Amino acid sequence: MKKRALFGLMVRGFIEKNGKILLAKEKKERTWETPGGSVRLHETLKRAIKREVLEETGYSIKIEKMMLTDIGGSKLIKEIKVLCIIYKVKLLKKIRKPLPDVVGIRWFSKNEIKDMLKRKKVDWHDKKIFKIFVR
Repeated sequence: MKKRALFGLMVRGFIEKNGKILLAKEKKERTWETPGGSVRLHETLKRAIKREVLEETGYSIKIEKMMLTDIGGSKLIKEIKVLCIIYKVKLLKKIRKPLPDVVGIRWFSKNEIKDMLKRKKVDWHDKKIFKIFVR
């Protein structure tokens, strides 16, 4: 029997302001990451990125443009590949607190991101966008 490719779909929000980017840290993650996560069944990409950024930062957003896509592996099941779509988004309004599993959100400078890349403290889905940011 042939093995079939299994894919997941993820969206991330790239939020830049005053030369810094906003990252979130969840309890279950080892790294600071762009806000985002999995797209739910029957959910549009735009709805997913708005939901994920709201859950992780507490802010509503405006989607400016799709920046890039990448494919990587699932953290949970190694046979699954994940398509990640990163959008450039702008924060609009603080609506609520982030979800309880978010232990922090903060702005990172280019030098801090360079250091993360150097120390390999970056998840696969953020590597490309971080390299573009620090140029």
